[in-house]
Amino acid sequence: MTECSPQVQVFAIIPAAGQSTRMGRCKQLMPMGEGAMLECVIETALHGEIDGLCVVTSSMVDEELALSEDPRFIVAINDDGASEMLDSIRMGMAVLKHRCQVAGGDGYLVCPGDMPRVTAEDVCTVTHAFRKHAGDIVIAAHGGTRGHPMVFPASLAGEVERIGDGGLKVLIEHHADSVRLVECDSSGVIEDLDTPEDYNRLKENA
Repeated sequence: MTECSPQVQVFAIIPAAGQSTRMGRCKQLMPMGEGAMLECVIETALHGEIDGLCVVTSSMVDEELALSEDPRFIVAINDDGASEMLDSIRMGMAVLKHRCQVAGGDGYLVCPGDMPRVTAEDVCTVTHAFRKHAGDIVIAAHGGTRGHPMVFPASLAGEVERIGDGGLKVLIEHHADSVRLVECDSSGVIEDLDTPEDYNRLKENA
């Protein structure tokens, strides 16, 4: 890992271990730009001024893709087909805590691996807002609609470990007074890809 900066650090987690049931094929490997969808999301995050990045994906996806050699980059394997996105987020937190010097005032940024239209500028927008308002939960929005990425304080990691059904939405509800929406220029922060129709629409508008 690169040396930690003295400022508030933000460590990204990309949960990308889903089974892509509605898509009917592995979303992470679908063509996007000059590579695959997951590669696109990884490169975007790495250009978003983050201090470390853990991608949680399956061993099959890890073997198929030539993932980043950036020193900030870590892969964690989740081959449990019954797991939820929250399980991958928890795994990412554990790996980053073990590999990096994550302090309670630092942040965990979450950006799902099926949001290839999120831009590096979007990631910078939320990381800058978190560093300015450390302690808040910062969430990207477009046109007032909440989306991703989001950053929550590492001090809330224990609560994330305990929450049940509802995932990070429960965390947001429990800390509603600390939620800060930041408007992003890109509509990609509210667009994920779940179905073939979503994918075809994105390719047509690219």
